[in-house]
Amino acid sequence: MPIIKSTYLFSLYCIFSIALILPAHAAPIIEWQPEQLSISQSSGSAVNKTVAVMFSQEADTLNTRLTGGLDAWLSVRPAILNDVQAGQSLELTLLGIVPADEARAIHRGVLQIRSGAAQNNLAKPLPIAITIVEDLGDELPPDPGEEGKHALMGIDSDDDGLRDDIQRYIYQTYPGQPNVRSALRQYALSLQKTVDPNRVAGTGRVLADEKGLAMECVNYFMRDEIYDVTQRLKAEVINTYERTKKYLAYDKELSGGVFSLSNLPFDESYKLCDFEVQSTQ
Repeated sequence: MPIIKSTYLFSLYCIFSIALILPAHAAPIIEWQPEQLSISQSSGSAVNKTVAVMFSQEADTLNTRLTGGLDAWLSVRPAILNDVQAGQSLELTLLGIVPADEARAIHRGVLQIRSGAAQNNLAKPLPIAITIVEDLGDELPPDPGEEGKHALMGIDSDDDGLRDDIQRYIYQTYPGQPNVRSALRQYALSLQKTVDPNRVAGTGRVLADEKGLAMECVNYFMRDEIYDVTQRLKAEVINTYERTKKYLAYDKELSGGVFSLSNLPFDESYKLCDFEVQSTQ
């Protein structure tokens, strides 16, 4: 029965060929915390930012790579990851110095994790945006660095209610925009309350209303950028594992809730701001 035999042999050949093509282990999927990294730096300043990456599967050797020209003045430590285990979370630190003559601009790139001899990129890369800003000197509190991540509420050395790192981020990212700075400060303060260890359980909906009014204030000044701007700020505020856990606990309190914005028309929404607006024109 030559036809049956030929079909049988052909089937074996296909199965064997597929087995050779498929990798012994599927490439691990990776998750980042935060999901995107926004950094504000002045010219000549040192960069020292840490992110966490978690792997879904084990891997022997992985390499890191920065794109978008970020590798010209930044490096990743460690650059090589060995014997990665499934479910393992590792910290990667971006180190470098912004050139002293670097003009004010936004530099965008990604941090990739690569595997194998072919250096295949694993899903998904970490988006990075570095904003070069003016140096405001003594107007701002010092950068708390990693020390500011140890407690849920961080460090507020000037006792103005806002974490020092968030105050610096807002003021350095939006120079010359007093209304925008104040609106984002209002929104950031409401975000901070979601991770406050002293927040009373069950007050999530009240806080959500406060946060919604703050967002409407931001929207008045940044209508075309509201989503990106508030998401980047949220990533700065909710930037550690413990803060993420607290925020998710707050978010769980909102499950099934229906929330609405104020009844104010857009051109009057500046009235929801908790500061004196310099001009509405």
